[in-house]
Amino acid sequence: MTTYYEKEIICAICKNKNTYEMTSSFNALGSCDLDTRPPEMQRSTMLYWTQRCPGCGYCATDISVSEGNMAEIVKSPEYQNQLKDKSFPKLANTFLCSSLIQEISGSYQSSAWRAIHAAWACDDFGLKDSAKSCRIKALSMIRKGESKGQSFMKSREESLCIQVDLLRRAERFKEASNLIKILLKEDIDDLLTKILHFQKKLIASSDKKMHKVTEAI
Repeated sequence: MTTYYEKEIICAICKNKNTYEMTSSFNALGSCDLDTRPPEMQRSTMLYWTQRCPGCGYCATDISVSEGNMAEIVKSPEYQNQLKDKSFPKLANTFLCSSLIQEISGSYQSSAWRAIHAAWACDDFGLKDSAKSCRIKALSMIRKGESKGQSFMKSREESLCIQVDLLRRAERFKEASNLIKILLKEDIDDLLTKILHFQKKLIASSDKKMHKVTEAI
């Protein structure tokens, strides 16, 4: 069961006050997807993961907080164009705007997660090309972050397994296969090994659809 409450929040950038619905508790029963998307009911709480100011369009986990040059980023043409991009659902644009802020601020792994969340929002609307572009951005952010010493997952192997799924779902099957070959030569745990062998089968049939961890094990 998911429970909600309302909270008044003042935007740190434009000082606009609005009431936002928040989640106070939820459950998650079942298997997550191969890219870590959680099962229901947590799956349906995505709408509440990022706040969006209706005044200036500031998108963040907590819009009552603003640091550095976030106000300038929000006012920039790049940000405003993304905010209104009709090729993405509103929720995906909210995540992508938050991702852009994190990217410009140098928090590349946070930017990557927000791009992945945007892909999930696109998946829910059946927008395959838009979801693909979100996953490609996530890959770029993961790799840029790791080149600067930022960890995406707890381990390198887990990070690469997520990248395999992002590549497969973005139809970059050859790159995904090459990553699998590298990983299977290493000493990795049984769960990751099963997932990678399952990914091999999916890639062999050019399957770019969503799959759950339970399917692999």
